[in-house]
Amino acid sequence: MNTKEIDWNNISVIMLGAGKEGQATVTFLKNRYPNCAITIADEKNIDFRPTNIQTRYGKNFPHELGEWNVVIVSPGIPPVNHILSSANMITTPTNIFLAHCKGTVVGITGSKGKSTTTALLGDILKEDNQPVHVVGNIGIPPLEKITKNNSKIDIWIFEMSSYQTSRLEHGPDIALIINLFPDHLDYHGGIEEYYRDKLHITASQTQKNTLIFNAADNELNTRVRPMHPKKISWPHADTAYQENNSLFWNGEYIISIPEIPLKGAHNISNILGAITTAKQFEIENKKIATAIQNFTPLPHRLEEVGKYKNIIFIDDSISTTPESTIAAVRAIENVQTILLGGTDRGYKFEELIKELNDYKVENIILFPDSGQRIKEAITRYDWSPNILETTSMEEALQFAYTHTKKGSVLLSPASPSYSLYKNFEERGNNFQAAIKKLGH
Repeated sequence: MNTKEIDWNNISVIMLGAGKEGQATVTFLKNRYPNCAITIADEKNIDFRPTNIQTRYGKNFPHELGEWNVVIVSPGIPPVNHILSSANMITTPTNIFLAHCKGTVVGITGSKGKSTTTALLGDILKEDNQPVHVVGNIGIPPLEKITKNNSKIDIWIFEMSSYQTSRLEHGPDIALIINLFPDHLDYHGGIEEYYRDKLHITASQTQKNTLIFNAADNELNTRVRPMHPKKISWPHADTAYQENNSLFWNGEYIISIPEIPLKGAHNISNILGAITTAKQFEIENKKIATAIQNFTPLPHRLEEVGKYKNIIFIDDSISTTPESTIAAVRAIENVQTILLGGTDRGYKFEELIKELNDYKVENIILFPDSGQRIKEAITRYDWSPNILETTSMEEALQFAYTHTKKGSVLLSPASPSYSLYKNFEERGNNFQAAIKKLGH
């Protein structure tokens, strides 16, 4: 039985995970299926106790799941989890949304750049006054929005993490994959498992669906070729591409690169993906250009925080892999100082170190835990930058301010934040607060 076949009014369900998505899921089910017996559970004590819904928080979290007909798992619960072996049936909030949605769903995924691409595509469709809703991993649970917006004309721009794509029962109408490189390896169990789970967004599609993908990404290009849906790729002369200093669609001028507020070649590629997808809805070139020009970059993504005594401070806390940090270094002029390190997920840092050496980055600030391995990689090169190892952002910024003569100080850690911070937003906010304190 799949999620579409569930008779929700006559079963018992448990929602594992009481974050924003878990709360939105049980609220949706309770409102739509009043006879559904719902429990919500979390290993933390959560301040969410709605009427007519059982709660199993903290020490009351269940040890086995056989008493419920259906187990709904939030994206943060890894697929390999001993408690799930006792479940009768497992589904997800994403599958529940897809089972109930009447409109067109555009699922956007990729190793980095998903949120920016999702937000930009949403802005492009809004510029054309389309009935568009931007949801998903960008921070808005889709089941929170579908109650009031669920007609055939609605368009759902749905950012999907690998956690969400891994358990998809069927794919979106349109899948947009912007890139593919190693990430979240501890969650998925390895590179091959990560690629499999990430690409399940299109492996779960049919020939009636459409896959739009970045053909310049060799790993992605190779792996999606055998997939079943209709395929559209960029860059290509028949779709979106860059020529000289401008972007084009099928030979028609869209916008010049100096007019684009997003920095870096990786963002240009993501914009080409958004253009290619927008054209599936027949959006005019002028409206696409207007939306791109007016786009406000999301926080902590190559965000220029301030300039003090000819030093530009840039917050790219979102960069949690070596590949995304390499892209950041290439996008920013004259990086003299870089802040690296965080949770050690076993990434290889050799290519990043080579890039920093090639770009003559003079000062390296290292945070635990991966900072130690980055330092070891540096010692294997004929290169002697100034290095500070620290757990203090204020100490890091004081070092950067002292040693940076003229140029950029870049927070782009190439590692997740969890060794010192609860997420990349908190890390970026701490960076920005320390800069403002330094500037006073």
